[in-house]
Amino acid sequence: MNIYEQLILEIGVDSAIKRFGGKLDPTVIRFIGKNWDPSSSKKYTEWIVMDLLNANYHPKAFKNFELYVQEKVRINDLDWSDEQELKTIIQSLLNLKSWLIWYDDFCKDGYIAGKDADIYSFKDRTEFYPLVYAAMDKKHEKHENDYTKKSKYHGPLALRKQIGNWLVIKPKDKYEAMYWGQGSNWCISTKSANKFDGYFKKFIIYILKSENDMLCVCQNRHDLNDFDVWTKENHRKNPAKSGFMPLSREELESIDK
Repeated sequence: MNIYEQLILEIGVDSAIKRFGGKLDPTVIRFIGKNWDPSSSKKYTEWIVMDLLNANYHPKAFKNFELYVQEKVRINDLDWSDEQELKTIIQSLLNLKSWLIWYDDFCKDGYIAGKDADIYSFKDRTEFYPLVYAAMDKKHEKHENDYTKKSKYHGPLALRKQIGNWLVIKPKDKYEAMYWGQGSNWCISTKSANKFDGYFKKFIIYILKSENDMLCVCQNRHDLNDFDVWTKENHRKNPAKSGFMPLSREELESIDK
């Protein structure tokens, strides 16, 4: 971390330390700001700490969390129940970070406005999540309306093309993957802990939908003849079995033509 980043962190977490320093060690609050506040100015740190304290974790779990952040204890050093509670806190903060990234984007794009654009108008994440869901729906609706004004297969809501019995969709971001992957168990289509961005760096992603089925096809960007195919239940199909992939590489790639 350079001096500028350190200064931003100190300024951003200062109010959180002043407010909650008596309940949570300042080093822990700084750690939260550094690792789980996605904003460049660390403007959400105080709210994240407030949400964490409102979660009513057992005092021992908070103490273990502090010791973990201070590198005084390792997860594997704890007994099973304490280990699970610590992992729950960490996973909760990771999930919240994903939601805050979406919230920040939706505020910038105008899908969340007015008092709702102030994170401190929410007492905790139970009030916050429904708003983000509603903003997702607004964005999807806008994309769908914009799409109808575009050409038959090209529009802001993903490239798509009907090939035989399959509608082929080529999502370009996680919002399109969430929209077109509804009904599946794919990690690229979940609303929390979404992994689309990581997969997109390695694979060209296609979603195939028929009347009774849907598949996710991942084409390796470094070997375009290498494919992984996943069922809607998120089971990887065996490439050695017949019917592994219902469409050829050429048919999939025709969506760009």
